[in-house]
Amino acid sequence: MTKGVTLTAALEDYLEAIFNLCRFDSAARSRDIAESLNVHKSTVTAALKSLGQMNLINYAPYEAVTLTPEGRRLAEDVARRHAALKDFFINVLRVEEPMAESAACGMEHSIPREIVHKLAMFASQMQGCPRLVEDDATAVADKACDACLSRADKALPTHEQITLDRVQPGVTVRIILVRGGGQVKKRITEMGLTRGALATVERIAPMGDPMDLKIRGYRLSLRKDEAARVVVEILPKNEE
Repeated sequence: MTKGVTLTAALEDYLEAIFNLCRFDSAARSRDIAESLNVHKSTVTAALKSLGQMNLINYAPYEAVTLTPEGRRLAEDVARRHAALKDFFINVLRVEEPMAESAACGMEHSIPREIVHKLAMFASQMQGCPRLVEDDATAVADKACDACLSRADKALPTHEQITLDRVQPGVTVRIILVRGGGQVKKRITEMGLTRGALATVERIAPMGDPMDLKIRGYRLSLRKDEAARVVVEILPKNEE
């Protein structure tokens, strides 16, 4: 959290809702925010005033709302935590989507970033584990994990590899690796862009930034410079 800015869980929810609405439009309107959060419009007005006073949104009565650069940074952080938690619940714990969504909403405000990062990495590593896809776990109890993961890794097909920023809308890709390191790589992997994951480019903004993806059952926005770090392989239609 930025020094001097303290957000309640409710205000984080508003920032996240505005962020999600702005992914497919240039701004968010009060009625759409109210519908997204299932709250009364008068409650939305009070929250928007608070966020405006914190300089996290550009707000004026009866006008659409946009995020400031700092507001977008904080909103993206909340959205990443939400997506990582939901992915872990669905793909590792095998929780049904409605329950996973509800749990992620409740936990995203308090869970430390370091734990979110570790959950995302664990979920990625477990994608190739047969214990998650076979009803009888004892049937695979004697399999060596190293050998199993090695076979899964070799089974990945080799197709044309490019960076994600060059992929056109409607194309499905498999994540190969994220280049570089540090906080940017950590942020990208926390969003679910980990080795072996499938992603479909849904939309690219008119100026080419950001691009909207669907991955692991949820949607996210990725800036062009971030997408340029992600090496992917384009899948033929019959493998999507």
